Amino acid sequence: MAAREREAEYPPSKRARHEPENGERPDRADDGGREKASSEAVDRVVVAIERLGEQGKGSLQDNIERVAEHIMREIGDHAPVIVASLVDCAATKPDRTSVYSTLVGLINAATYDTGKEVVLQLSSRLQACLEECDFTPARSLVRFIADLGNASVLMPGSVVALLETLVAVSEEVGVPQSRVDEYIGMALEVLPWVGRDLCERAAEPFNRLMSNIEDYIGRRSTDHIRHHAVFTIDTPEQADALEVTWAQVSGLQKREWKETAITRPYIFFDDVLVTSSQHDLPSVSIPPHSLKSTYPHPKVAFRIFGPGDTPEDCTLPPSRSVERLIYEAKLRETFYSFSSNVGLCASEIAEAIYSMRRVPLNYLAVEVLLGDMLALPQSRAPTAFYHAVLAELVRTTAPFADALTLGMDHVFHRLDMMDVECAAAFAQWVGHFLNYYGFKFRWELWFDVVAVAPDMPQSVFVREALIAMTELSYIERVQKELPEQLAPFLPEAPEPQFKYGSADSATRKVLLIEEISKAVRNKMMTLALVAPVVDSITEIRRVTDIGSAVPAIVEEEEESEERLAEQRLEVYFSCVLNVGSKTMSHLRIILQRQLEALEYYVKTPESRGLVLRVASAYWVKSPLMQQCAIGHLLRNRVIEPSTVVDWVFAPEQVELFCRRFVWNILFDTLDLCGRRAAAADADAGAASVCQDSLLMVLQHFSAVLNERLVQPGEDQAEHRGWALAATGRYLQLCRRYCRAPYFRDAMPTVADAILPDLHPVAAAMLRGVTAVE
Repeated sequence: MAAREREAEYPPSKRARHEPENGERPDRADDGGREKASSEAVDRVVVAIERLGEQGKGSLQDNIERVAEHIMREIGDHAPVIVASLVDCAATKPDRTSVYSTLVGLINAATYDTGKEVVLQLSSRLQACLEECDFTPARSLVRFIADLGNASVLMPGSVVALLETLVAVSEEVGVPQSRVDEYIGMALEVLPWVGRDLCERAAEPFNRLMSNIEDYIGRRSTDHIRHHAVFTIDTPEQADALEVTWAQVSGLQKREWKETAITRPYIFFDDVLVTSSQHDLPSVSIPPHSLKSTYPHPKVAFRIFGPGDTPEDCTLPPSRSVERLIYEAKLRETFYSFSSNVGLCASEIAEAIYSMRRVPLNYLAVEVLLGDMLALPQSRAPTAFYHAVLAELVRTTAPFADALTLGMDHVFHRLDMMDVECAAAFAQWVGHFLNYYGFKFRWELWFDVVAVAPDMPQSVFVREALIAMTELSYIERVQKELPEQLAPFLPEAPEPQFKYGSADSATRKVLLIEEISKAVRNKMMTLALVAPVVDSITEIRRVTDIGSAVPAIVEEEEESEERLAEQRLEVYFSCVLNVGSKTMSHLRIILQRQLEALEYYVKTPESRGLVLRVASAYWVKSPLMQQCAIGHLLRNRVIEPSTVVDWVFAPEQVELFCRRFVWNILFDTLDLCGRRAAAADADAGAASVCQDSLLMVLQHFSAVLNERLVQPGEDQAEHRGWALAATGRYLQLCRRYCRAPYFRDAMPTVADAILPDLHPVAAAMLRGVTAVE
């Protein structure tokens, strides 16, 4: 509202009390009102820019034109804020590249200086991303900058020069292949957007560019496929992702760059854009490689659906067609653009599925989401977010639910050729998914597993999926829904095993147990009060052999001081666990409260091992509580990482290598070493702790593999399922810590130390992973 109109609303008599005698209004209030109105106006512009391209009223063409007009009304006073918003959207919303390039094209046509400023800011932002090895926004910016050539903002020569700069990395010597792959992939992925224009307007340098890319693709190694593929059997679908992208782009080149999968709104404004002046992109330099540089892991294509899986009138684009590349990129970019909001992310993906009836995006969405969730060596987003989005899509999108059900069945029947780490992650997701939907499932799909050996992949999967369900629900609830054919796979009730609780209540030992438990429950009980009760133990015999952590003692045998100390510690710590057995929260509180006493009694490697074995025996039927108890003891330094390593590779634990919880505990232990090293970064010995821990793990693991695995060429008839699980976990261990901070530098030294005595299968894995990384 104008100032004169505002004044007309109020009678002069009411205004006079607030105005000076000369009739002039106070400047401060007027300035404050203008600033507030100005701030609100620019906020509305920024919101309009950020929401451009979302599903709503009006056509995309009209919405772009309306936002452009809105920007031009406010650009005079708020150019820096508006330009920054445009650059942010270009970097973080790659699924709307052409929408924003068209918007910038219209702005550039109206005001050359603003267009120039956008180009300068884009160049600076891209340079900063490359310097920081932040390649996700860098890929988005490169595509956006290239697409500005289509919107008549940049000269074709500038676009070709940028792509040539990226491809020139392939000529570097002595750099990791992952570095070259990233820059080549960055250039390749923009070609479907700009290939036709560059082929027509800058043919010679563009053809040279394509030739250089082809030369690199032909000479690069693809050994990483067997270490980063979800499925371990070589098939045409299990191809290197960069090679697949090259096949898709080169196929488009043979079709003279003609495609219909990309939305290009700038063609509606061609009569306006062709009249605008174009800019030259400031040069972008590629930062040199250094030891601190990090690059994305090599990727392997994930395919589970074939032509016969979709309806006849809605077929999947061929695996090596550019349409497959574009549709998968759109789904993946939509997922990551909304990775902070489950509901909105699922809504956008569902909208994409329903908007393209002739393309089975529901099947492609299943492949993209499952493939990214199971990606090796780790998924890009938190696993829980994939779980939540998949569940929301099933709830709201019927076509997606049908495709996901078929996809689950395909993966289940390929478990015997699936990477062990991926199979474990898939079992965990299935457990969460079925729990979310009340265990409503076609259980008959799993009935064939009854005839499979218990240590083979499909049996392990069903058991681990049911464990995941019971950890999120109640075992009685799962048991009620589970058919009796699968009952043998259901875990035991997760009850604690307290071996001192079944004796005659009149005996002295039970009275003593009750006295110790009472002392542990006392919130004010200190070491000075606990110690006399514990030290009063002079004899206590086994009531039962359940989970015995200390060898049985014969009644007539006279107690040695060392054996008596072990007895005291076992009895005391068993009581501590029993008092805290109600929930994980109770357990953590009790352990924290008894920390002083534990530090007093647990001082030697033998006592640390005893405490760990007692915790494992007490929670032998509850892997989740085992993890909780051992993790708390580790974090509070009651036990050491070496204690856990010795326990994991003890003979009785080796038989449990097919169980997920064992590896969760081991990896949590190594991760804790890394976090401690990071916290003590100034300490010169911090990295050596990680190196010693990793060396110890690999040495123990190698000894077990040497003992159990047959030589290459021989039939692993005995322990076949165990061998698959063990070698798979060994590969996961190498893959996980080859790049982890504080382990990465130690890996070559560790590998050199153990390779001479390593089993050939494990040695090939270790060499392969270290070479790739």
